[in-house]
Amino acid sequence: MNSKLPLVSVIIPVFQARDALPGLLKNLGEQSYTELEILIIDDASNDPIKDILETEAQNHNLKLGSITLPRHMGASTARRAGLTKASGEYIQFLSVYDRIHPLKISTQVDKLMAQEDLIMTYTWTSLISKEGELLQETWEHSHEPIETILPYAFTQKHWTPASCLWRKNSIKPEAWKSVQKDGARLFDWICGLQGDKIGLTESEIALCMRINRPLENSELSGEELKEYLKSIKFFKDEWKFFNEPKLNYLKRHIAELFANLTPHFIADKQYTLARECLMHAENMSPSALSKAESFTFHVSGKAPNSALLWKGLAKWYKLEKWLEEA
Repeated sequence: MNSKLPLVSVIIPVFQARDALPGLLKNLGEQSYTELEILIIDDASNDPIKDILETEAQNHNLKLGSITLPRHMGASTARRAGLTKASGEYIQFLSVYDRIHPLKISTQVDKLMAQEDLIMTYTWTSLISKEGELLQETWEHSHEPIETILPYAFTQKHWTPASCLWRKNSIKPEAWKSVQKDGARLFDWICGLQGDKIGLTESEIALCMRINRPLENSELSGEELKEYLKSIKFFKDEWKFFNEPKLNYLKRHIAELFANLTPHFIADKQYTLARECLMHAENMSPSALSKAESFTFHVSGKAPNSALLWKGLAKWYKLEKWLEEA
């Protein structure tokens, strides 16, 4: 290994995902960049993963460490725990359902080393099936490259957490927020990094892929869901602060944030808060809701806590584990 290369810490929260771990660790073993430390944060899973970590570390020659949280605390807390142990100059966040191209990390390290004024570099993310089939070029050059976090991180879907490579000293661990029904979103705007520069890592090939899967349960704990809802409500109340010329677009995006939080509350059986999310979305931009969401919102006024009422929307969201337990 070249000792002159900076160390990259790869932080991976894991909760009830034992079967998905080997594929990701094999993927990391294929990276051309070898100065990696991989930190697995076990979010109090029921199934032990120690045996998998030992086997895969040996099979793929990985420098691998782990932390086990005392109780299920959610993906955000798990990532923060990983940051406290990370010793790398750069940080790569992944979930067990992400896959990255063998050149992804090396290409982005080159970008950050060449442009020392950047705090983060991002790339486009594609959506794939669990068999590896391309489903959607999710972030395929639909926007011009951007150079600062705000307001774009709030108003446009430029990246996923896995598509970014960060300078560790630029991250405020307490600011991590991440929720989205089709994959975690990195809400960097909470960090307040309005003036800090970021840059697109351009590539003709997909450097980052995410495996499409139904939402089975929330990636965040109940308390973090409530904390996240509070954050979105703040931006709902202060949306004019951004001075965005396309205010209607911004209002619709805030509505989508509320709508995207709804299935997580349903999975957590917090139906009153699920309805509150739909209410805020309806008030901000009714067109942001699907017909199923709009119907459930209006009907749920008479019985907001009825599990039977939310069953139809759970089917629409494909909350498979919830349906099995309901």
